[in-house]
Amino acid sequence: MTERKDIEEKEPIEIWNNELTNVQRIAAAAVVFDAIWEHMKNGGTYRYLIYHRLHFNYDAYMPLMTGLNISNYIHDHNENLLQRENDRN
Repeated sequence: MTERKDIEEKEPIEIWNNELTNVQRIAAAAVVFDAIWEHMKNGGTYRYLIYHRLHFNYDAYMPLMTGLNISNYIHDHNENLLQRENDRN
């Protein structure tokens, strides 16, 4: 078992596939994609992404830890773009 279990001990993908309607999955994905896009444009920490942009409580920190990799990747990508821009000037 992973740390990504919910209180009922179900895998997130199991909940996604079996307990959410198509409309709920589309809505959830749209909210997450919008938050990631906003994070790409305006930056921020992993905590800012999950607590402010996605409006989760503090208990979401560990189950959403993959978001840390996404947040760090976005930060590194933006830093690389900025460095390239500075190198051109």
